[in-house]
Amino acid sequence: MSILKRREANSLKLRRSILGIFLVVFIVAGFVCIHPVIGTELPHISLSANVSTARPTPVELPTSLLFVGDVMLGRNVENIIESKGFSFLFDNVATLVASHDISVANFEGTIPKTHVKTPSFVMQFSIRDEYLSELKDIGFDALSLANNHSYDYGKEEFEHTQELCQTHSMICGGSPVLLGDESIKIFEANGDTIGILFLNAVFDAPDYKKLESLLTVLKKQSDTQIVYVHWGDEYKLIHND
Repeated sequence: MSILKRREANSLKLRRSILGIFLVVFIVAGFVCIHPVIGTELPHISLSANVSTARPTPVELPTSLLFVGDVMLGRNVENIIESKGFSFLFDNVATLVASHDISVANFEGTIPKTHVKTPSFVMQFSIRDEYLSELKDIGFDALSLANNHSYDYGKEEFEHTQELCQTHSMICGGSPVLLGDESIKIFEANGDTIGILFLNAVFDAPDYKKLESLLTVLKKQSDTQIVYVHWGDEYKLIHND
């Protein structure tokens, strides 16, 4: 055998010996690692171990508000109420009104001390006082007196209407001619404090300085501020510019 072939043979034997030693070490090491757990009971794993048993925090629903337009209960509307009952007027919307946390309407008319039915086409609306309780039963929480019919029978009867609102536990806000403390009302629902400013702008533009002052007061007393305005031309099918 030549010297070159003898060297190749020795090199091959050396590589085989090294490989054999590596395999023995690997097997022994693996046995040492595996042996401690052979025959040992595995720890119990609970599928509910990470599930909290605490009650979930209730989800706070947002406060819902409903603002509708004029509610005029005089003239022929009063005749309909007499023949079909008050609830007939709201049969299709009563559920909607009652479903909101705060529902507001514009009370288009006055409740004079002596009620006289309003003839057709007459623009001086006399409303029965018991209708306030009926509106409350339907689900209305507040009425605006800031409109162009709250003074249909003068200041004295307007004040009489305000008194009757208190008698029937109905919140009534605003004035047809003045901006003042009576123009703002505070409501609370679902932890929210909501301030509403009742404004009549049918006759003239409001006093903006006084309006700004009232809004500043309202902002300090409430989380959310809303201006509920009565304005625009009547008996028009489209809004004002």
